[in-house]
Amino acid sequence: MSWEVWTMKSKMSFFNPTLLKKNISRFAPAWGIFVVLLLLVYPMGALRGVDRYEETERYLMDMTAAGPFFAFFSALLFVPILFKYLHKSRAAYMIHAFPLTRTCLFVTNLVSGLAFFLVPVLLISLLNIGIFALRGIHGCTGLVCAVLGKWALEYLLFYGLAVFCMFLSGSQVISILSYVALNFVLLMVPAVFLAVVDRFFYGFNKVFPDWLLRLSPLVGLVEQDVEENIGLLSFYACVGVGLMGLGWLFYQKRHVERAGDAMVFSWAQQIFRLVLTFCVGLYLGFGFATLDDAYFLPVTMIGLFLGWFGATMTLERTVKVFKLKKAWLGYGIFVAALLLVVGALHYDVLGWQRRVPETDRIESVEVWTGVRRAPNSTDSDLITLTEADQIEVVRQFHSRMISAKNSGYRNLDPFEDDRYGLHIEYHLKDGSTLCRSYNCRRSSDLEGLAELFIDGKAAVEWYEKRLPLKISRGSADIRVKDPEYGLYFYQEETRYCSDGDALRAAILADAAAGRLPMGRGDIYEMYFDTGDIYMVNLTVVSAEEGHREYTFWIPSNATQTLALFGTDSQENFRDGGVITLDAEQSWFSDYEIRGNQVLLTCMLTLENESMTTQIGSLYACFPQDVGTLVQEERLPGLLDSEGEKEIPLDAPEPTLLSLGSGQTVLRVVFMGTYAGGTQKHDRLLPELYWYRFDNSDEEIILPIQ
Repeated sequence: MSWEVWTMKSKMSFFNPTLLKKNISRFAPAWGIFVVLLLLVYPMGALRGVDRYEETERYLMDMTAAGPFFAFFSALLFVPILFKYLHKSRAAYMIHAFPLTRTCLFVTNLVSGLAFFLVPVLLISLLNIGIFALRGIHGCTGLVCAVLGKWALEYLLFYGLAVFCMFLSGSQVISILSYVALNFVLLMVPAVFLAVVDRFFYGFNKVFPDWLLRLSPLVGLVEQDVEENIGLLSFYACVGVGLMGLGWLFYQKRHVERAGDAMVFSWAQQIFRLVLTFCVGLYLGFGFATLDDAYFLPVTMIGLFLGWFGATMTLERTVKVFKLKKAWLGYGIFVAALLLVVGALHYDVLGWQRRVPETDRIESVEVWTGVRRAPNSTDSDLITLTEADQIEVVRQFHSRMISAKNSGYRNLDPFEDDRYGLHIEYHLKDGSTLCRSYNCRRSSDLEGLAELFIDGKAAVEWYEKRLPLKISRGSADIRVKDPEYGLYFYQEETRYCSDGDALRAAILADAAAGRLPMGRGDIYEMYFDTGDIYMVNLTVVSAEEGHREYTFWIPSNATQTLALFGTDSQENFRDGGVITLDAEQSWFSDYEIRGNQVLLTCMLTLENESMTTQIGSLYACFPQDVGTLVQEERLPGLLDSEGEKEIPLDAPEPTLLSLGSGQTVLRVVFMGTYAGGTQKHDRLLPELYWYRFDNSDEEIILPIQ
């Protein structure tokens, strides 16, 4: 008799529909909240404010801009709840006791998380298309699909990164923190390192390259233009898919009993310790170095201590780590490396800070001031020098700045305006470059160098590159210098020139004659002692580029250009005041003493010659004989045109005024602290200040006519 045993063949399953259904029902509150949020924001937004195709484009552009944030936070929401069983010992043993392979668990949960995001986004896209169709807006289906595709690709990146962190760590808190940190750490670590080097490397050109932003997924996606960088977005999505693959590999190697550990692999523990120590140490040190460089080393050592032993406590899951010799050894290595690097930079052991290339090795030199380097912008004063004598001038300046290091000179402060900074970039004949940046706050530092910015040949090339070939018209807005403060303020007088060809020729002629600087007017004013009493904000409009405007700063000695606007003298510009005080129709009427306060009342007749309304406030400086009543040199003015309301004694600021075109009569009370005396004059006027809110808070002294 033969016996035949029937056995059931086993097969490998990579997906479990039952587990998928369970995930959908179990985590319905999470993806349900996401669906409701999307419905409230986008289809409702389309119903409220989309009636035309142009509005539809703006609406979809807003959706595109919001995509990275929705993807970032959705991955942070869905991944931890789907894989939370990995971080609790009891749940991990129970789940892995089921007849499901790790691959099946991974793929099913992975698909669940993708569905939680992609299905609601697809639903929103279909609703948008339906709303556009009901509104009679056609041709938007392609745009909606493009937004859907972008959101999907972005989610692949953030979802893959979150999955990677979940399987790398045994603690849910650490995995979430790792996910957030990895979105910024690859950007912030090199950025802070460059900032620290800038503190100790004199002349260091701290320029952050554009590619540095792309190391941060969230920042890179927010900053990118999708239409021009679809390749970058696709690359990010591929990185996300690759991280999912690494997560699957980690799952195969992961030990269930490591649930609860900060990091489940020994190599990951070392990376975690190093990165945390580096970040805490340098971030803390650099933060205090912004106050004083002397704080950097001691505070950084404290930060390294906190980071190293904090990471060790987290990994060892105990606070009793100070008796571990290897912990102190690691901290000592970090401190020694810090002292070595800072000492080498400070004392210039390798001679990098003292290096000045020889003239015969230099192909060309680019020089520009603190304005952000944008070679095609009218704000840029970038010049390229190739002549040997010009290069020698730059080398001499470079040598002077190296010698000035011992005189207390510092690098440009990244938290301050670096308009006084001057940047040099040598292009050497061997193909290499050498970049340096220096703080130039003394006029003697620029000896022989300032003239390079008005070199006629270079200036003509600079203006030809930026001026449109065909100019339809030009307008000149005058900025007059305050003789007391040395600042320029708008005089609110605009003059026009309709002869575009003549205007272009005049600009190039002034440039060739060395009368026009390259770059912005404020740079010109800082580096040249010209005695200008005014500058002109010149705007030219292109006749070929859809009325595109170009703005230049023109000094007072650009005679050929200024002559086209009806003047060739400084006096014509200066006398064209917009707001004046009519002394014949104004008078000092009365004063009143209230305790320690004195109120001086004036009837003022102001004339606004501009066609636009001027907005600002009034201050007054009274002559000495009236000033015996007050202690302050300058008094705030309070508008009291009706003469009925009580003037508040605690008014901290002058009353806001609005002057229309033409003549305005105002009753103004100037308030100060009583100093004694009772002198009174019927026709004694103050020196009046018109304080502007709309033009950089600059002051204008009104002339008494």
